[in-house]
Amino acid sequence: MISINRVVGVMNLATGRPFELDYREIDLLHVLGSQIASAIENLRLNRELGEKIQQLRERKETIKFFAYSIAHDLKSPAISIHGFSRRLKDKCGIRLDERGKGYCEQIQRLAEHMVNMLEDINAYIAAKEVQPRFEVVKLKEVIGQIKSEFEDRLKSGAIKLLPHNIETEVVADKKALIRALRNLVDNAIKYGGPGMNEIKIGHSENGEFHILSVTDNGVGIPREDAEGLFNVFQRTRTSQGTAGSGLGLAVVKEVAEKHGGRAWVESEPDRGTAIYMAIKKNLVSGGECDESL
Repeated sequence: MISINRVVGVMNLATGRPFELDYREIDLLHVLGSQIASAIENLRLNRELGEKIQQLRERKETIKFFAYSIAHDLKSPAISIHGFSRRLKDKCGIRLDERGKGYCEQIQRLAEHMVNMLEDINAYIAAKEVQPRFEVVKLKEVIGQIKSEFEDRLKSGAIKLLPHNIETEVVADKKALIRALRNLVDNAIKYGGPGMNEIKIGHSENGEFHILSVTDNGVGIPREDAEGLFNVFQRTRTSQGTAGSGLGLAVVKEVAEKHGGRAWVESEPDRGTAIYMAIKKNLVSGGECDESL
C-alpha cells in the first residue's frame, strides 16, 4: 500500500483453495488498498501534528515564563540604579562638575527607560495571556483617571485633552481598558511632534461594537509605517529619537481582541493620527470573552 510515493503497509490475501482474480476484483483491491494507505498516512500525520502542537505549547510556556522572569528580575535593579544615581547627584552634586552631573542625569534617564520597557513587557504578557474580567465600566470615570495621570505632561506640552461623547457605560475589563487608552494617550504625547496641541478621546458605536478613539493633530504616520503599527516592537520613522519599547500599540491590539474586537489606525503625514479600538457590545459582566467572536 502506497501513499505519497511511500510504502506504508502490505495487504495480504489468503484462501484455502486456488482462485483467480478478474480485473474488477483487482481494481477493487487497488481502491481498497489506496483507502487503507490514506487512512494510515492520515493517522501518522495527525499523530505528528499533535506532537508538534504539544511541543509548541511547551515552548510558548517556556518563552512566556522566561520573558516574565527577566522583566520581573531586572526591574528591581533598574529602579535601584535610578534611585542611587539620583541620590548621588543630590548628595554629591556640589562636588561634581557639569560633566559628572550630566553622567548622573544620563544614568537616570537610561534606568527610567529600562523600567518603562520592563513594565511594557509585563503589560504585553498580561494583555496576551490573562483572561479578561468583564464589568460595567463608566467611560467618564476611566477617561477622568487618564486625564489626571497625564495632567503634568499635558500642561508642560500645552496640550488639551478633549473628551467627546463619553457619557456612556461599556462592559469591559476595566484594568485592560485603562491600560490600552493610557498607551494611546502616551503615544500621542510622545510622537505627535512639537506642533501637536490637541488630543481627542471619544466614543462612538454601531449595532455590534463600542468604538473608542484617540485622535491627535500631530505629525501623522506615513502609510507604509501604519500597516505594521500594531506589531510587537514596531517603531515608526516619526518615533525615532524618542524613547519607547514598541509594545504600547501591541498591547492595545491584544486588549481589543480579548474584547472580541480589533484596533486600527487612520493617519496621514502632517494631518494627525486617529487610533480606534472596537469592543463587542454583547460582553457579559462577570464573564469572559468567547474567543470565537
